[in-house]
Amino acid sequence: MASRPLYIPHLEIEVARTLRYRGHSWHDLHHDLKKEGLRMPLLSEFMTLLKTEELSLDDGTLLTPPRRKVIQRNFLGREYATYGALLDAQFFHKEERWYLRQGHHLGSNGIDLQFAEEHPLEDLLLSTGVIDLDHISSLGIPQNTAKKGGISYRPPQDRCVACYSVKQGKASLLFDYDPNTLDFLVGVYPARDRRSAVA
Repeated sequence: MASRPLYIPHLEIEVARTLRYRGHSWHDLHHDLKKEGLRMPLLSEFMTLLKTEELSLDDGTLLTPPRRKVIQRNFLGREYATYGALLDAQFFHKEERWYLRQGHHLGSNGIDLQFAEEHPLEDLLLSTGVIDLDHISSLGIPQNTAKKGGISYRPPQDRCVACYSVKQGKASLLFDYDPNTLDFLVGVYPARDRRSAVA
């Protein structure tokens, strides 16, 4: 039996707890999700999911703190688990600056992938290290490194995308994932906008 989706009230989105579409490229995932009225979570939405104190089931039932912490801990990496979850975040380097593109959607021809937002990134961490969830920008970008613990981090490569990776229970945030990669261990936690569903 599949776990019920989670609901983040202040963002008004549902996020599945089951990894789907394993083995699809980042580009193909956007097409697959669109067919079901779903989308890929933004980087900021997924990072919020990992740390928010307000988390519900999709029927609005607010999770108790102990249950919420267990669910978030599972996302942060169950022992021996190995998988990757792709996120709606692509990085570009141009004119000596880094940019984040997000809000990707299909163009008018239903084939080409377009982005809704492009944000210049200031003070981007450009070396590998360890990050913690207490120092994340509104875009979901790590702001500084932690001395120990936390989540491993790999900085962006041009035109690569974000992937939240867990390997043998250890979590990593990768900004250098090739969007053309096909890996059966990598999929997506589908998201659905509650606002559009109600409108």
